[in-house]
Amino acid sequence: MTRPLWQLSACEMREGLRARRFLATEIIESVAGRISTRNGHINAIVDDYTDQALREAEAADAASANGRAIGPLHGIPVTIKTNIDVSGTPTPNGLPIFKDLIAPDDAPVVRNLRQAGAIVIGRTNTPELSMRATTDNPLHGKTCNPWDEAASPGGSSGGASAAAAAGFGPIHQAMISADRSGFRRLPGGWLPSNQHLDKFPRRLTPQPCRARADESIDVSPGCHMPGSA
Repeated sequence: MTRPLWQLSACEMREGLRARRFLATEIIESVAGRISTRNGHINAIVDDYTDQALREAEAADAASANGRAIGPLHGIPVTIKTNIDVSGTPTPNGLPIFKDLIAPDDAPVVRNLRQAGAIVIGRTNTPELSMRATTDNPLHGKTCNPWDEAASPGGSSGGASAAAAAGFGPIHQAMISADRSGFRRLPGGWLPSNQHLDKFPRRLTPQPCRARADESIDVSPGCHMPGSA
């Protein structure tokens, strides 16, 4: 493997894990190292679950070694926005008043990701109540664009898009069931990531990410009305 593991796509990670070219623990260690190096000044990830993720990766490697059935996202790290419930952790949605609001269960999207074998490595920043096109809040502060830290990563999924562009793993959960006010398209268009979207014109228009946003809406939970994407 010539590239560091944090640079691999989800498909490349899946292929390598199934071929046993590397372990899930090695993937988590690589992504965690990247987060440790780059996240401090970007502030994309506001809750770091590296220790728990490593324990889950060890269990995933043991399952593979014992020949147990594995899911399509087995051992692959993901991040979740702080407006989505992750069991046993706060769901503050950018508001200090909600900083101790502990989720009793996983949200459906988190449950589905975990059932597929994914490992939650952290939570990404969002504006208050996920209702702005920039990512800044009084609880966790401002998220910067890794391409240009003076620029915005968009919103409300600015933490997720910044994490993707900075190389904090291949999968970052964004808006669920709807693309209200461009909460997928704006971050995707302003801040494209390697292997997914052209770098130009990254801050001129969100249009390059429309097709991928439509695809992600199609597989989100909930009712989808024709033309709603």
